[in-house]
Amino acid sequence: MTIKIQCQCGVKFALEVSAENVNNPIRFVCNQCGTDNSAALDQIVRQQFGGARQEPAPVLCHRHSDQPAATNCLVCKKPICVQCMALFGYVCSAYCAGQAERTGVTLPVYEGQRDVVEARFWKKVRTVVYAVVALLAVLAGVAMWYNFFLSRPKPIYTVKLPEKRNEGFCKFITPDEILVQHGNKLARYNIKSKREVWSAHLFDPEKIKEAAAAEVDADQFEAENAKVRLARLRAEGKNKEAEFLMSYEREPKSEAEQLADAAAAIEEKWLREIRIHVQDSDIWVAYTDKFTHVDWASGTKDKEIPFSGNLRRVIARDGALMAFCDKPFGERAVTLVRLPGGETQTDEFKIALSLSTNANRILLPDVDIPLTAMTIHIRTDFLDEQTQRYIHSAVGTYIVNARTNVAQMEVSMLQAKITEQRTMKKRPGKSVLEGDLNPTKTTDVANEILNEIQEQRTGGVRFEDESRYLVRIKRRLAGGSIPDWVGEVIGPPQLFTLNTVDVLTAGKTMMVIDKKNQKLWETKLTYPATSAMMMGSGRAPWSQEYWEPPMPCVERGKILYFFDQGVLAAFDIATGNARWRLPTVGVSDLKFDSEGMMYVVTTSAQQEQIKYSDQIDISRKTLPMLVKVDPQDGKVLWTLRQTGQVNLFSGKFFYGAEAHASGGVRFGKKVPAHTRFYRLHPRDGRVIWDHIEERYPVDIDFRDNKIVALFADEVRVLEFLSIL
Repeated sequence: MTIKIQCQCGVKFALEVSAENVNNPIRFVCNQCGTDNSAALDQIVRQQFGGARQEPAPVLCHRHSDQPAATNCLVCKKPICVQCMALFGYVCSAYCAGQAERTGVTLPVYEGQRDVVEARFWKKVRTVVYAVVALLAVLAGVAMWYNFFLSRPKPIYTVKLPEKRNEGFCKFITPDEILVQHGNKLARYNIKSKREVWSAHLFDPEKIKEAAAAEVDADQFEAENAKVRLARLRAEGKNKEAEFLMSYEREPKSEAEQLADAAAAIEEKWLREIRIHVQDSDIWVAYTDKFTHVDWASGTKDKEIPFSGNLRRVIARDGALMAFCDKPFGERAVTLVRLPGGETQTDEFKIALSLSTNANRILLPDVDIPLTAMTIHIRTDFLDEQTQRYIHSAVGTYIVNARTNVAQMEVSMLQAKITEQRTMKKRPGKSVLEGDLNPTKTTDVANEILNEIQEQRTGGVRFEDESRYLVRIKRRLAGGSIPDWVGEVIGPPQLFTLNTVDVLTAGKTMMVIDKKNQKLWETKLTYPATSAMMMGSGRAPWSQEYWEPPMPCVERGKILYFFDQGVLAAFDIATGNARWRLPTVGVSDLKFDSEGMMYVVTTSAQQEQIKYSDQIDISRKTLPMLVKVDPQDGKVLWTLRQTGQVNLFSGKFFYGAEAHASGGVRFGKKVPAHTRFYRLHPRDGRVIWDHIEERYPVDIDFRDNKIVALFADEVRVLEFLSIL
């Protein structure tokens, strides 16, 4: 059948069509304008022949009759469905696959085939595993690099010093600047720029030379006189006297050597007499006759505060410097410098003769103990061949730097009382040596023998001062008139000054007094304050700097922490209510980290050892311990043996440090002088790393992740990377 059709461009066409074109439409594109007229032609064909287009019957898979065929097998040409292809690919069976392999037909890969899908999946798995393993290896390498290299201290700045000196100190003022005193030189160094900012002499070198020259002249004059005396003795035939005088002759030296030796000795003597106090960037030097301020920016001495009298002692606290001086006719003078402004006040006064003498001594009870039995309280005087044992009382006048003012505590005796306390257990009725001896009793035998020796040496007793004292506390250099505080106490009184309050202890009593002498509250202690507080121990073993005696109390916020010989307690400062008490024997210091958690430096001693302090038990070792405590409720978080001789915090970093001079043998080898630093984890106290410097330090300081160590001939600054 011929159908005529006209394109929209006007060209006419005649086409032959039939009924077959209903299901197989003709594609008709005008060759003149390119317009596709297939749809219009298809519509005309359906109108002419009638009916809708009939879809051909679907081809079904020859293996799965309910599944339409997706393609034909490339070997046998049979129709196959997707399920067949998932098993065999583009063939219908394993047989056809074998035929294709035998005839050399290359079959294309069907991406949906099960083996291909599984292979692709496991390839992804292997890739992920390899990536994870590679990542873990990289992380492990980075961790090892961090643990063994980056996290370990490395020198970032070193200053070689011109001579070896064992006097001085080092201190971080800012994270990138340090202040160092080495001998007669005080210097400021910038770590970032690695340079000396300024340096200054504490004593004028010319004055040292003048003093050395005067001393050498005096020595030379004395040497000439000695020669004259020696010649006269020989002329008089007094050979023994001449030999005795010659024994004091020193090896002759040149005048230059004598001057150098004298200058070194004078400089060392003068340096021992000064005290340097640094608060932030405020630098003060206490000489024997004045306080001198050193400008941080330039190192020049820009302010001097002379003393009124002969200096006896300087007590420095954060916030104030105090100088106590003697004056003629029994007068005393105290100078208080408030920091950082440098405001100065001086007060002069007299101390009553009965309080200033050292004649107040109490005879000890007449007890049946060996005369050689001594404690730290007992002194032996031999008068007319009679031995007198006595204990010094607490009678006297005490001057205390109370920061905002000066506290003068006068102590007088009301009633003397000395009690005797046993320091060793009574011997058992039957000696261990009287029974059957066997290896299991070795410890008991050793303890019995050692305790017998100990009792012969000490008497097995100690004497406690339980006298009744009258205490009067006066406030000097305070703004306005402050009335005296007067009270009676049992036992030797001790006054400890804190930021806002002062703590007065005597025996087993503790009182808290504010800076205006108002008594806030009083409480009873389980034991007296630790004896270390009375003796003023607590200095770092390597430090030559003057240390104030440690205090058994710490003020933080609204809480006062106090430790006696066997208990650490927390009190509310305002009311005196006890928040918690923690039994622990031998506390010597309290540390706090940046989060406010408390670290107690204590020992593993038991409460029994306080009472029986001289008892020996070789099976029981008392070890230094470190205990982390929650300061809010006193809960012990962890306890471990103390690492290092001292522990301290700087920011979030927890350090331990120890130093050993040369000497001693360990594992058959001589131990050289060394310094060991530890970084500890605050969470559990474990050692993160340790670092050794094979030298003994003059001083050490820490600031965040930096450490500065002053050695005899070098200043070394160490730094480490931290991600914790």
